[in-house]
Amino acid sequence: YFSATAGILIVSTIALGLMQMALSVNYFSRERQTSLTDVVDITAAQLEIMTAGAEDVRSVLIQNGERRQVVELINTTTDAMLLFADEEGRILMNVGGTDVVGSHQLSQRLIDSMDTGADVFSVGDLDGVYLERRYTLGRKVQIGESPLYILASSSNIGMTQYLWDTTSIFFLSA
Repeated sequence: YFSATAGILIVSTIALGLMQMALSVNYFSRERQTSLTDVVDITAAQLEIMTAGAEDVRSVLIQNGERRQVVELINTTTDAMLLFADEEGRILMNVGGTDVVGSHQLSQRLIDSMDTGADVFSVGDLDGVYLERRYTLGRKVQIGESPLYILASSSNIGMTQYLWDTTSIFFLSA
């Protein structure tokens, strides 16, 4: 009788812990998606203002230091890394992280997903573009004649630390 009761309690506690973690991961992921959507919205709106009248948005992004400062301000206030890529996936500008301009390219699969017009949210390293797993939201925007892909990402470290802390608490209390 004691063994059966103890077994049921242990299985129930493990199931409860796993459900708690699954719900937390889902909540944290949705929260990140919402905040990254806001970052991309703000960035796209600022780019429209900054590039008004420009024929080629790429040259505006690469050559104008004042405009880069506006994007850096968005990065600083939101703590999100921002990538800008052209229709071939070449990274034109990177703000807030390791320099990946010219050395990496977005995958065609990711470009095709953003071409549908929907936001693309993923957790990972974007096929080697990032050095670590990150939450990333990407969107295709049409600014003037040029399509541009904006990707905002934030670190996955907070979630990993949360899961380790929750697991530690679970084992200490069990």
